Amino acid sequence: QVVAPVRKLDENNNIEFNTLTVSGNAVTGSVAYGSDIFDFNSEITINGYAGFKVYKDVTGKEEIETKVQSLNLGENVFYIKEYCGETSRFYTVTVTRLDPQVTFDSNGGTECESKFVKAGELVEEPTTTRDGYIFAGWNYDFNVPIENDITITAEWNAIFAISGNKIIGVTDKGKELSEIIVPETIDGKEINVIDEQAFNRISTLKKVTLSDKIKTVNSQAFFDCKNLSEIIISDNIEEWGLFAINGCKVAYNSYEGCDYFGS
Repeated sequence: QVVAPVRKLDENNNIEFNTLTVSGNAVTGSVAYGSDIFDFNSEITINGYAGFKVYKDVTGKEEIETKVQSLNLGENVFYIKEYCGETSRFYTVTVTRLDPQVTFDSNGGTECESKFVKAGELVEEPTTTRDGYIFAGWNYDFNVPIENDITITAEWNAIFAISGNKIIGVTDKGKELSEIIVPETIDGKEINVIDEQAFNRISTLKKVTLSDKIKTVNSQAFFDCKNLSEIIISDNIEEWGLFAINGCKVAYNSYEGCDYFGS
């Protein structure tokens, strides 16, 4: 008499979940917003003579025969029967489809944290700054609801034209400013020099603040900036060029017959 071997669920006959997390009979995991379906055929590895079935309901009446199911936003609950021979085990599987993720690329500015936003809702516009640049806006209309994962990028207008460690000029956008702050670094380069005629004849300019890193202001650097009335400098300046502020409104102080500004 030939007797068929008794097969049952054990370490050689079972199923394994590839990406989901198993804790007892509870199985959980999440997928990105763009994942519209979940395929248990690729998620589950079958070992030995085991098998499995997928159901929509806990009673096992609504079997998903293809083992592939579309996902809704939020939690999606399924029920899996693992079996081998006459033995079986049930799992409750919760697959969470995440909300759309909004990633902000500050494009050289201060970093902005990514956010998950419910589909169909608006995302709040973050704030970012970048030394030596004017913020021109984000490449997205924040009045438009978020529907999918998206990366939103900051756009900038440069204030200065630079060469090495020198400021050699001011851009057209920079010339629209009434107050300019020269930062210590621009795009990772330490700025030490205001070059000849770099700011000359900017009629809108009223105030300039030079960083502590500026050591040299060359001749006619601010020549004929007719409305420039205030320049803030540090004690680190080593050279001040001829006619650097001629034609400006910068007020001088006097001491023992000498005119000076700054310290």
